[in-house]
Formats: sequence, structure tokens, C-alpha cells
Amino acid sequence: LADGRFYWPRGIALTWEGYLVVCDRGNHRVQVFDPNDGTFVSSFGTQGSGNGKLDMPDGIVCTTYGDIPSRCYVTEMGNDRVTVIIPVESLVGPEGPQGATGPQGPAGGP
Repeated sequence: LADGRFYWPRGIALTWEGYLVVCDRGNHRVQVFDPNDGTFVSSFGTQGSGNGKLDMPDGIVCTTYGDIPSRCYVTEMGNDRVTVIIPVESLVGPEGPQGATGPQGPAGGP
């Protein structure tokens, strides 16, 4: 699982903060890139069904609304669910590309 390498890349989106996020379906993760030069920033997800796990992520959209922090919604083919990443800062850290904490659980789930 080399950083910046893909196995079945799928959905792609831009975060409100300007990062490019790409579903890496075959590697069961989402990768984050700097859109200015394409450098790898971070990734999150490993195969599974629990919190912090993804199974064949297929699509992604990132949104923001007023004072509510940006969030990304990831559809997973293997888990038949939508996972919410809150806040988007967790993808890159509050100070920029520092690492990721990963998904915060299924949308509408406990």
C-alpha cells in the first residue's frame, strides 16, 4: 500500500479547505492530496466494518454549512453504508498535513 498509489481509484472530491480526496477502492482507504502539486498528504481506512474501517469505498462528497465543520461522506460498496468523516480537519490535522484520525462511524449510526 504505497502512499499515492491506487488499486481501483473511484470517487474524487475537493474539501472546503482545498484538499483533493480520492477513494482507493481496492486498498479500502481514502487518500488525500495537495491539489496544487499533487503531493500525497495522508490516507485513512483499512478493510473492515467497524469504526475507522472501510470496505471498497466507492464515492465521496465533501460539504460545509455555516459554522458546522466541513465533513466528507464516503459510500462503501462492501459495507453497504455511508461513512461520515467529521471534521475534514481529521484528514490532514488542524495545522495541515499531519496525519489522519479516520472515519467517525456510519452516517445515522450509533
